[in-house]
Amino acid sequence: METLKKNNVIIDSLLIADHLGLLEARRKGLFPPSVSRAIIHGNPDRVHEHAKLLKDPKVVALKRGFVSYLGHYGGEPLIIASSGMGAGSAAIVFEELFEHGINKVIRVGTCGSYRDYIRPGDIVVPTDVLLESPVLRYIFPDYLRKRELGVEFDWLHVKEGFYFVKGFEKVINAIRESIEKALRELKDSTIKYHVGPIHDKDILHAWRERYSMNPEGLVKIKSKIRNLTIATDMESGALFTIAHMRNAIAGSMLVVVDFSAGEEIKRREKEGMEIAYRASLEAILAI
Repeated sequence: METLKKNNVIIDSLLIADHLGLLEARRKGLFPPSVSRAIIHGNPDRVHEHAKLLKDPKVVALKRGFVSYLGHYGGEPLIIASSGMGAGSAAIVFEELFEHGINKVIRVGTCGSYRDYIRPGDIVVPTDVLLESPVLRYIFPDYLRKRELGVEFDWLHVKEGFYFVKGFEKVINAIRESIEKALRELKDSTIKYHVGPIHDKDILHAWRERYSMNPEGLVKIKSKIRNLTIATDMESGALFTIAHMRNAIAGSMLVVVDFSAGEEIKRREKEGMEIAYRASLEAILAI
């Protein structure tokens, strides 16, 4: 890959923009090359909360609304950072992290449930992600018009006309074990976790009938997707796809939310997120 040299520092061409500010942090000695693990949130507010569980957490980069902490957990250094919302923003973050040598990533985020038995506050662990976002551009350059797979990938499969990117078994197992451990320690928690395929949507409001120019057509496609998946988010598809392409491993831990929920449900969602905070730290060390 093309590189440039500036001030005696070799800089990969993908990092020139330094959207996260981590290149500048590395130049200042704040972000050592030995760091290989990262936990990513869409919401920067959760980054600040999660980082409190680290030993000696420090903000090493704050740029364009992205915040990145470096700290230690279990004696290991790791980054906790934000990705923003949607595949476009998240893909920039994942690409730059991988270029910096991060090769183990867990996304801690939120999702919507497609099943009545998956309640707000529960945690979803994706095994596969149905791709309906711009991340398809990596695989099909003309994806809006043509999706014929010219090259076979063992991490991509087709079901009922939809493309799914596979998760990483090692990461899925580590996440499951860490959640089970956290739930055993709490004993009286009603939070449950669910494992299965999810839908990676592209534009949040476009998937709501009242915003659609063709609500009948939207209902049909939603019905097909809901039959194939158990929940939906907007970033896991980008994470899994880019991780496969960049020889990294990754997983997601998603807390179910209900935007219209009352205070009792909000408390359950908060409990689920706090479990995810602890469990993700244990899981990132195990992979």
